[in-house]
Amino acid sequence: LVPLLFFLPLFTAIPFNISSHLLTDSTDLTFFKVINGVNRTCQWVGTAPFCNGECASDYDEIERRQTLYTPPDCVQNLFHFCTIDPYFGERCTFPFNSKAICCKKVKQ
Repeated sequence: LVPLLFFLPLFTAIPFNISSHLLTDSTDLTFFKVINGVNRTCQWVGTAPFCNGECASDYDEIERRQTLYTPPDCVQNLFHFCTIDPYFGERCTFPFNSKAICCKKVKQ
């Protein structure tokens, strides 16, 4: 019991990163993206590893990608650092499969 009491404060002081768990399914998260001066509600659609995301009829497809890096063809190395899209989730592992950024259509 004494060793457990010693380690208990240590474990309770460590914050758990719940966001890394939440980011594995892109359909759970929405984000805002300014497109042509309009703030739109968007989300990545498609579940890894197969992906094949398609936008619903009330959404516009803005972009398609297989990877969470921006730009999509980015190669992270010592000379070039990629930006990671925190909303993308897991990458698509099958060739020719991709996720879509779907943004709510603007009412005219």
